Amino acid sequence: WALSLLSSSGSEGLEPDVVLFGTTASACEEAKAWRAALALLVAMAKRSIRASTVLGSSCLSACAAGRAWEQATMVLSDMTAHGPAPDLVTVNAAASGLEGGQQWMAALELLGRARALHRPSVVTFSTVIGACASGNHWERALWLLRPMQREGIKVG
Repeated sequence: WALSLLSSSGSEGLEPDVVLFGTTASACEEAKAWRAALALLVAMAKRSIRASTVLGSSCLSACAAGRAWEQATMVLSDMTAHGPAPDLVTVNAAASGLEGGQQWMAALELLGRARALHRPSVVTFSTVIGACASGNHWERALWLLRPMQREGIKVG
């Protein structure tokens, strides 16, 4: 529904903007429609509309929900290189996609990037620990409890 509204907006006299694209991206996230979410990013670029961090997070979450971890990492890399700058919510969405894809090595790399950009949260660590555990690397998952403790993040 949201995609058809977006596609018909031009004929209705509405000019699509970042708000309309963002609303559509949220709908894609809810529907786990990662292909449609990525198509939104392409459509925005063609119209020279700059994505917001929230919109990028929605697209990443749609990729994570659809277990499209490779696409999630590409979106995050693009945001890092060209903007908007990813925030902790965005990084956590990407980590969730890596957890679902059992991509423990990529999740550990993402944790390193998160530490350089932001202070990782319990969500960040939990998803990376989940990725390690789902990839049968429980030793690494346990090892991550030390940096959590060092950074004052409480496991609850």
